[in-house]
Amino acid sequence: MTQGTSSDRRGAAAPRSPAAFRVLVALAVLSLASLAFIGCGEDDPPTVTQLPFPEPTPSFRLMSVWGTGPQDVFVVGQPGVILHYDGDWTLATVPDTTLTAVWGTSSTDVYACGHRGAIWHYDGSGWSRQASGTGRDLFDIGRGPYGEIYAVGKQGTVLRRSGAGWTPEENRAYRYAVTGVPIDTLIFNLEWNTVTRITPYAIGGDRANVIMENAQEGFDHRWLWGNFEDPLYNLISAACASDVLLDNYMASDSGKLFYLSENLDGAREWKLLRRPNGIQAFPSTYPEGISGLWLDVAAGTLYLTTPYGKVSTISRNGALSSTVLSASGWFTDIWGSSGTDIFVTGYNGVLYHFDGNNWTLMTVPVPQNAGKALPPAEGSGRSVF
Repeated sequence: MTQGTSSDRRGAAAPRSPAAFRVLVALAVLSLASLAFIGCGEDDPPTVTQLPFPEPTPSFRLMSVWGTGPQDVFVVGQPGVILHYDGDWTLATVPDTTLTAVWGTSSTDVYACGHRGAIWHYDGSGWSRQASGTGRDLFDIGRGPYGEIYAVGKQGTVLRRSGAGWTPEENRAYRYAVTGVPIDTLIFNLEWNTVTRITPYAIGGDRANVIMENAQEGFDHRWLWGNFEDPLYNLISAACASDVLLDNYMASDSGKLFYLSENLDGAREWKLLRRPNGIQAFPSTYPEGISGLWLDVAAGTLYLTTPYGKVSTISRNGALSSTVLSASGWFTDIWGSSGTDIFVTGYNGVLYHFDGNNWTLMTVPVPQNAGKALPPAEGSGRSVF
């Protein structure tokens, strides 16, 4: 090494010419590049060919079913799917990505709700979008307490049909002591994040929270915080709604089934449906989560669907009857006009019909945008992000 080309004895760097500096930089880059390829043989391919992603297959989700009779059935889903059956299936689509529930009072007064505050109304000739006043996702629509029509969803959203529009319901309810004296006042959206199911006697949501009619005279609040027998506070994922008090049921995503009862004093309570021997009340009535409920009143039999592609029956006393249909995929809802006319919906456009003897997979129209990417959702139509 000669003086002046590297460093002096005191460690001070000697100046270099710009050309020499560029040469050193180039050598450093080449050295790093050679280190990056250590271990690579001469036969290794210089590049990796990325295969293109496969084209999406036509796929859509049917989330909810309701009807007035065997020849008048409505089904809604994702993306923006509305199906109607009058002996043949016809398809209508709406701009909203996800519709989660359908219900009506007659064949000319049908409602559908969905994500981002979507509410649609059918008058017998066509569908029109109604202003809901919210951008929150809605998960159920139907006749609730006080005989009024409600739509419910995220962040404790409870909307009430008012005239030609929708108004937010007062977000408070009394909780009562055993003596009938109010203990405290609860705010819906502080107590729960999601409201999922409506019956004529109660509205339920996450953490097994239920609000009911306030029958206590002398108090201004419309709502009573309902009694619900679920110490683990599971999500209410399905409901069987009826004007007849004893025909109302709710179910959870952990497989619990609850029935509505009324004592001699008129107090109402949701109780866990137990097996006949009273054993195995917890942790569940059924070994899988429940996504849909329908009651065959004449037969005294509850039909339920699960996310694991099962349809099962349970008698009113809680005895497990049988699994009547088992298929792959996710079932979302069930409805029937009788024990010989039952419809089951599911993911990937699945729609089964039971005629009293056989379950038949029906062919339904496929929307043109069925292959588009769909927002993640589960059986209640609730977005998972």
